[in-house]
Amino acid sequence: MSSNTVFSTPRYSRSLFSRLTAPIVALALSAAGLAGIAGVVANAVPASAAVSAGGFVGVTPNRLLDTRNPGQTPCLGTPRNLTVTGGATTVPVGASAVALNVTVVSPTTPGYVTVYPTGAVRPTASNVNYVAGEVVPNGVFVKVGDAGQITLFANAGCPNVIVDVLGYFDGTTPVAPGGFVGVTPKRLVDSRNPGEGPCLLTTRNLTVTGGTTTVPVGASAVALNVTVVSPTTPGYVTVYPNGASRPTASNLNYSTGQVVPNNVTVKVGDAGAITLFSNGGCPNVIVDVVGYYEGGSPVLEGGFVGLTPKRLVDTRNPGEGPCVGALRNLTVTGGTTTVPDGANAVALNITVVSPSTPGYLTAFPTGATRPTASTLNYVAGQVVPNGTVVKVGDAGAISLFASGGCPNVIVDVVGYYEGPSALPTATDTILAAGLNHACAVLPDQTVQCWGNNETGQLGDATNISSNIPVTVSGITTAISITAGQYHTCALLDDATVECWGFNALGQLGDDTNIDSNIPVPVSGITTATAIAAGGSHTCALLADQTVQCWGYNQYGQLGNATNTTSNIPVTVSGITTATSIAAGANYTCALLDDATIKCWGYNFYGQLGNATITNSNIPVPVSGITAATAITAGGSHACALLANQTVQCWGYNANGRLGNATNTDSNIPVTVSGITTATSVAAGGRHTCALLANQTVQCWGFNFYGQLGNATNTNSNIPVTVSGITTATSIAAGDLSSCALLANAKIKCWGYNGYGELGDATNTNSNVPVTVFGIPLPLPIAVAAGLNHTCAALATGSVTCWGDNTYGQLGDGTNVSSLTPVSVSNISTAVAIAAGDLHTCALLEDGTVECWGYNGDGQLGDGTGDDSNTPVAVSGISTAIAIDTGGSVTCALLADAGIKCWGKNAAGQLGTGNTTSSATPVSVTGITTATSVGVGDDHTCASLANGSVKCWGANSAGQLGNASNTQSLTPVSVTGITDASSVDAGESHSCAVLDTGAIKCWGNNSDGQLGNSSNSNSNTPVAVAGISTATDVTTAWRHTCAVVASGEVGCWGRDSVGQLGNGMNSNSNIAVRVSGLSTGVTVSARDQHSCSVLEDQSVVCWGSNGSGELGDGTTTNSNIPVTVIGL
Repeated sequence: MSSNTVFSTPRYSRSLFSRLTAPIVALALSAAGLAGIAGVVANAVPASAAVSAGGFVGVTPNRLLDTRNPGQTPCLGTPRNLTVTGGATTVPVGASAVALNVTVVSPTTPGYVTVYPTGAVRPTASNVNYVAGEVVPNGVFVKVGDAGQITLFANAGCPNVIVDVLGYFDGTTPVAPGGFVGVTPKRLVDSRNPGEGPCLLTTRNLTVTGGTTTVPVGASAVALNVTVVSPTTPGYVTVYPNGASRPTASNLNYSTGQVVPNNVTVKVGDAGAITLFSNGGCPNVIVDVVGYYEGGSPVLEGGFVGLTPKRLVDTRNPGEGPCVGALRNLTVTGGTTTVPDGANAVALNITVVSPSTPGYLTAFPTGATRPTASTLNYVAGQVVPNGTVVKVGDAGAISLFASGGCPNVIVDVVGYYEGPSALPTATDTILAAGLNHACAVLPDQTVQCWGNNETGQLGDATNISSNIPVTVSGITTAISITAGQYHTCALLDDATVECWGFNALGQLGDDTNIDSNIPVPVSGITTATAIAAGGSHTCALLADQTVQCWGYNQYGQLGNATNTTSNIPVTVSGITTATSIAAGANYTCALLDDATIKCWGYNFYGQLGNATITNSNIPVPVSGITAATAITAGGSHACALLANQTVQCWGYNANGRLGNATNTDSNIPVTVSGITTATSVAAGGRHTCALLANQTVQCWGFNFYGQLGNATNTNSNIPVTVSGITTATSIAAGDLSSCALLANAKIKCWGYNGYGELGDATNTNSNVPVTVFGIPLPLPIAVAAGLNHTCAALATGSVTCWGDNTYGQLGDGTNVSSLTPVSVSNISTAVAIAAGDLHTCALLEDGTVECWGYNGDGQLGDGTGDDSNTPVAVSGISTAIAIDTGGSVTCALLADAGIKCWGKNAAGQLGTGNTTSSATPVSVTGITTATSVGVGDDHTCASLANGSVKCWGANSAGQLGNASNTQSLTPVSVTGITDASSVDAGESHSCAVLDTGAIKCWGNNSDGQLGNSSNSNSNTPVAVAGISTATDVTTAWRHTCAVVASGEVGCWGRDSVGQLGNGMNSNSNIAVRVSGLSTGVTVSARDQHSCSVLEDQSVVCWGSNGSGELGDGTTTNSNIPVTVIGL
């Protein structure tokens, strides 16, 4: 009954929870394979690089299992679980799915192997079909299951199995355009079945979206497992978008009588359909859909772009040979490949034809060390296809290696994964935003950073991401800061520069290529006056007005008339009068003392502004700029502030980032519409912001994640005003987020927050500004109200509680109540907190849960009925991402989108189909796509990925919302809810926050707790009057509270002891404003008191205080908020 929104997203994330902020909608994924992907190469990002939600990240191929090896036996005679995340797997905990190459070796009989998530019901779909003695490889995408594991099953033949992991999909939701979503494998057609034939004589169209396919209309591409069965002659099958011209490429090649599986990724064509073509043999065809890629645009880093298949090479053809007898490089981007330069990885179909001896083929990035993993295995004379994904290497190429038999090789490209997005430098020296991190110089000249830290870009001597600021090690004299894609630099007051983070391309400038999570000095820089970090390069303006740069230089962004990367500073050619500098993704600009601008580097979109799209490794003048006062460089666009306070921009203009009311690229400056009083400008990856003379901020461009800050997610090609910013003194724009420094020294940020780059102790995106939490710690990150006690999780990972402690619910090893906060014993990694009637639970950063207090109904989940005044571990929970507690029940939302509950079950509130209480977690029946869970006294509710809500348990007041008052022991659908973002359950009523910001409630309304201006119960949802921008809702005994976008808190319902907080002690069936609260972040209520975490990190409570639950050192009830002491 505590605020479910508090618990549905952990309030403090380290690297694990940056990937677990929401559950993943998917079950078994049985197709779409990947080949060996090696480590970082010239234009690559780290294997764990930040990608868009659902995006693909390649890892150095790593063998997880080979059952032929001692210690890894036996063959696959029974199902076998295999850990695929964490440890030495190279895949982080929290990944949604893994990309594997699975090879079956020497089965004794025909059969098939199925790979599926551990804990899921084994699907009927198969991944690898084989006959006795055969060697069969296939690529597999599989959803990660319980405990980070997958399960391998063979139906016969006890085959040996080799499993190589080649990459993973990011676990963040909602999935961005181009991101991967797994679905429960579903058979679309089996032409052997009556009514699904005949065999594939020539062409056949197949609908793959909408209807019963499990793939939504609008998906851009589908991941399939296609199997050919019993062709009468040799031939091939081609799968391509319906409506497209049939390509010459093929997906499966087969011989007479053969059974050939292959994973196929295919772009969705006209009418949501694909086309299957066979050139002969009339094979039977089985098609299983196992996943899809989100539609929409733009596709961000790691997202997939489907193509009509195109043949890149067939070594049997004249001029394309010879066979692969030695290492061969193949260009896969640019030119006629249909894949753009800069793509991160390519999706290929590789077929080996007629090798003379047995062997294997490995595809890997050019320039990388060849991995031991193989892409496909073959025997003499065999034709073997395999779908794969290969990371793009040096010069846009991949390398092919065959171990023997000089096979002919056919390579077809079917799509690609977007490369790293561009990163700007910030325009203000004390505030900088990188790709997924941000930094600020403090008044004491120290530096604090927050967000993604996978390459050490936060500089705190760890690689642990943080959604609150952490102090950079050893920096005490900083005067300026700049943030690149995965690195950061500070200018010190002695004119030297220190950098930290990713260094594979020399961007730290310390004469090495070794990453560093602490600052290292840049070689030879002793007279710097300004600094600018680009995507993977850095520049410094020197006192003599020259410029030196270091790092990546493929496009000439170092400006020294070469394209040679350098890990020490080199001098930019011909710049002798610079007054400021800016660095974009792969280009750089300098403002000169005559108010002109010169730029150099990458120019594909016209970002050099010289009326061409030709790259230049020496500075070229920007056309028509003669009165510039400031310069900023974004991902692929740049902007200048002019003396008349207008702004001009040039370069890439997708989504309107140039702000001139068009979406047309421009290689010369164009004027931003309506900006006439700008004092500074900041160009981000795909958007731009300007600070105006009145201290407001306007932004324009891409707004998918709310980075324009105007309370919408709608792109705009003209400036829009950022909500609530009226005292800004400087601004910074990152790739997908923005920040402003205010006159009161606070920092507010808005936009994407998947890595905590907004710094507000959450990982929740925000389309309005939120306050960056300050230092020093501890800070309350979540508060949970119990029956007569309250607890808060702190940003340090510790937990503190106050109030009644009769049953040990304060967790401090005593049963002594306390009117002020006391520390819970042995909790140091909490990320969320939930308080029941007489017990409390904490979610820890490793996905486990610990509980303490009363345990008479098993609500502590440790398998006993014994009370405990210190935390005990809940049995069997290791992948929780959210928790909630009711009267005597606790539930955990798991990473696989299932829910487990434990404790009292008299009304069926555990959702197991019976009324048997359980002292250990049990799975809720039929819940597989949950996004939040809310636990009431005798009922429970969950919001699902499709926006619907299901509830179960007691229903005497209609609290299940299904238009009846009949109890249900299993989940039932709430009537009419299709767009819920979260749900909470109270004593006998429930409420959901909708995507629109409205709230709907249902159930008991005796005191007006449904908020719809009546006191009549309702067994279907009713709208709460006057609430349209809710960000958080909490349901208590007979009252409800919500936080709205403005930071105000409203409550409604029973007010006998002041629990509505408006100073009245008078019930209200409509929302009333809690007195004096305008900066609320979250709210939690239970029984007869309520609490809120405020923007300044304080906690206030109001209502009943008989046991000290308000935490103000008294036992006096309060009908207005009082501050909790000591937080």
